[in-house]
Amino acid sequence: MASSEQEQTRISLTSLPLDVLLLIVPYLTAQEFLSLSSTCHTFRDDLELRYSATYWSSLTRRTFRVPNQPVVQADGQRWMRLYRRMRTHSKIYAWGNNDGGCFGGTELQEVTAPAIRRVLRGRAPRRMVSVHLRTNHEGWPLECSTAGVGVVSDLQCGGWSLVMLNSKGCLYMNGKLFGLASPSQQHTQGDPIPLSYPHGFVAPSERHDPSTAIEQFSVGRAHVLGLADSGRIWTWNDANAHALQVKFLTIDLRERADGESAGKEGLVTKVVAGWDKSSAYVRGKGIVVWGIVDNDSVILGANEGVDTTLAEDVQIIPDTAFRRTKKRSRDEANELGSRVGEVRNWIVLGHTVVFVTDLGRVFAFPFSAAETAVTTLTEIPFGRGASDTEAVDVQGSHQNFAILLRNGEVLTCDEDKLQHLRTSPSNFELSRVPSLQHTNVISLAFGDYHYHALHANGTITSHGKEAGLRGALGLGGHIINMLRGIAGATDGEFDLDGRLLPECETTGRVVCFEDEKLEWLQGLRGLQGASHSEERARFKAVVDRLDVRAAVSEWAESRLRSWDNLEANALGADDDGLPPYFALSVAAAGWHSGAIVLVNDKKSDRGPLSAHPDITDETGYAATGTSHSLQRPLDAAAQWFLGTPSSRPTPGETLPRLRLPDGQVMPGEGPVEDWVCPEWKSW
Repeated sequence: MASSEQEQTRISLTSLPLDVLLLIVPYLTAQEFLSLSSTCHTFRDDLELRYSATYWSSLTRRTFRVPNQPVVQADGQRWMRLYRRMRTHSKIYAWGNNDGGCFGGTELQEVTAPAIRRVLRGRAPRRMVSVHLRTNHEGWPLECSTAGVGVVSDLQCGGWSLVMLNSKGCLYMNGKLFGLASPSQQHTQGDPIPLSYPHGFVAPSERHDPSTAIEQFSVGRAHVLGLADSGRIWTWNDANAHALQVKFLTIDLRERADGESAGKEGLVTKVVAGWDKSSAYVRGKGIVVWGIVDNDSVILGANEGVDTTLAEDVQIIPDTAFRRTKKRSRDEANELGSRVGEVRNWIVLGHTVVFVTDLGRVFAFPFSAAETAVTTLTEIPFGRGASDTEAVDVQGSHQNFAILLRNGEVLTCDEDKLQHLRTSPSNFELSRVPSLQHTNVISLAFGDYHYHALHANGTITSHGKEAGLRGALGLGGHIINMLRGIAGATDGEFDLDGRLLPECETTGRVVCFEDEKLEWLQGLRGLQGASHSEERARFKAVVDRLDVRAAVSEWAESRLRSWDNLEANALGADDDGLPPYFALSVAAAGWHSGAIVLVNDKKSDRGPLSAHPDITDETGYAATGTSHSLQRPLDAAAQWFLGTPSSRPTPGETLPRLRLPDGQVMPGEGPVEDWVCPEWKSW
């Protein structure tokens, strides 16, 4: 009888509810999880289980220490793809100003930028890679050496540095933290070096120690904050000096013991560095802000043996300590929880902390000495009403920031506007850059005058100004900038910065990584000789007239985007569905930028499609052609983004005759390109 009852209560695994299965799978390794999902049709066809966002995001973040991205937190398929590619396909690219040596390399040599790029990308003999080459600025993304670093899981930029976190929790740095220090104080770093700890502490590169393995980090203008697995705060002001442990005189900090919950009061859960401030979220206290360590002994390297500093000028941002727990009293939860909510993320600007809560609301609070009279939060209005207009994230640095809404909108603002919000709230208005609206932006990175947006499809778009024409936008630099829609000192303007023309913000300008695209853009300038006088005349119109420049840049942008799309259709998607170059994250500071890019070498090494004449696109035509060949349709996503089809660019192609938005046709006597400029949006 007992045996019969046991048989009746036996339950098959496939009959378990999905909620129960999702509680089980976190205990499985990747191989075990994939084996489970392949055992039967029920599991294999259940995409919610197979692409469990909870499982794959947790596994990826735990294995590689990849930071969370709230906008794509629920995209399980994306997290699974990242997990499969991170270990072997991640590379670091950088562009912009390199005066601090943040791209790596120590010897200045008279070589061209493409030659440097070929050396660092392995297109020259490997013995040449050990020769350190450096230019003081780069307008096209340059692959940086990560020798000895391992798998890079996160990248951030300082004012003169690139700081990387690897999967073991070790921080490495290129460049120098404080670029204004004399050479005797801080030397420019060549290859990445690990940031060190005081004597007696175990370096993460040697073995895992919760007190030194960095879980999450943040970089300010001239300092680095690191949060260890145990919850200990470390700070660096000089790559040649040991780290200092941060403690507070008035706040007791706790470290997490093995297996202990992260919810205990006094535990630090995240750190964020500002321009010249540091901050951390302390359970039970909220967001805590303090001044960076600033004493000569640290910069001079005389702090060996000293491992702790007591932070001064500590300020706690009001109403940021609330957490939604069952143990909290109902009255307190109703009041603070409904008025402000629980902090989900925050940023530290020059004089203001801006944070977003689980209620989808965004608040600001000034921490500067001049604003000590302000004791209450200021809510930033953005037309919040329906659930899809709630804010899901806030990102920014120095003077600028952006609010990401659940409905796909991105709102930008600067700190000066926040000052007016407190004095003249009726005149406050956020900016809506057209190319950022409903284009699946998942993160933004801000430099001094430029910023980048990372889109869910792995592309990076550039926005703003290029300080000193030093390549911070990453669109090509020098004369190529004109073909990408940048105006600057070459136009007779007093301003020495390059500014992206307003018309270019309708579709945005994508950062490219392939040398073939750079060579194609260079070819558009026109060839020498009498037979190419028409092409040179058309390029002269680009130089002389900004309206022509805007239109030509739009045409070039559509060609560059169709390049990727047609190649994907012709060659077939990889088994993980990612393109040859897929940006995982983007960072910016000062006048330079960087990105972690997942590179599929099998795809990227194929070279131009013209080298594969046997490949055809979905129409059956060869994948090569000229600007006057039959138009080849793009897929729905590209048509939606561009609003126009385009054939694939080819080597040696020159600038065609285009019909401009005002109806005029560019100089020449040849046929007019069958291309229509999209309607530009004002903002």
